[in-house]
Amino acid sequence: MPMKDPSDAPAGSAFKLPAEIQPNAMFVGTFVHVECKPYSGPPKYSKDGELVQQWSIIWHFTLRNHDTLQRVLNADGTPFEMWRFTSDATGIGSRGREVMHALAGREVSNAEVSSLLAADPEHMPTKLYGRQALLIMGAYTDSNNRARVGINQTVALSASDRARLEAARNAEASQPTPATPSTEVASMGPPRPLQQFDQKGREVASPPPQPVAQVAGARADGSAELPW
Repeated sequence: MPMKDPSDAPAGSAFKLPAEIQPNAMFVGTFVHVECKPYSGPPKYSKDGELVQQWSIIWHFTLRNHDTLQRVLNADGTPFEMWRFTSDATGIGSRGREVMHALAGREVSNAEVSSLLAADPEHMPTKLYGRQALLIMGAYTDSNNRARVGINQTVALSASDRARLEAARNAEASQPTPATPSTEVASMGPPRPLQQFDQKGREVASPPPQPVAQVAGARADGSAELPW
C-alpha cells in the first residue's frame, strides 16, 4: 500500500502544546475525567511465562496558570487538557495513590481508597471529579526518542492557593454573561399551568410541586459524600 500524501492528514493532527507548558512550570489542575486503556509499553510475563494484562489509568486535567490563575486554552479557545498516566495500582507508594493524595488534600488510607472506588460501578475514582491539585511539569523522552513535556508531580494545593483559586472563581462568576436573543414570545409573570378537567368538565386545580427527595449524606447534585 503506498504512503499517504501529507495533504491527507486529518485536520488538527499537527497538535501543538500551549507555549506556557514548559518543564518545571506549575499549574492548578482540575480533575475532569478518567479512563482505563490497555498498557502499550513492554509486555510483562508471569513466573509461568504467561502474558500479564496491564492497564493504564489516564487522569484528565484542565489547567490554570499557577501564578495568574488564568485558564490554559487551546488555539481554538477550548480548555486545554493535560493527562497524567499511572498504572491501575492504588497501594501506598503507587503513582495512582499520589494523585489521590493530591486531590484529597491529604494522605488517604486504604479504607478510604476502597470506599472511593466502590462508589463507582466501574471501580474508578469518578467521585473526585472537580477537585484540584498542583501539577508540576517535567521533561521526558518518549518511545520515539522525542523530547516531551508532561506532568511530573501531582501535589496537594496549599491553603493559600485554594483561597486564591476560590477568589478567582468568584470573580469569574460575578462577570455578566452576554445576553442571547430568545425566539420565545415574552410574557409577564410566572408561566400559567395547563388547565385540567374532570369527567364532568369541571376545572381541577393543578397540584403543588413536590419537593425532590434527597438521600441523607448526599450533596445537592445527588452524589454521595465521601469520608474525604
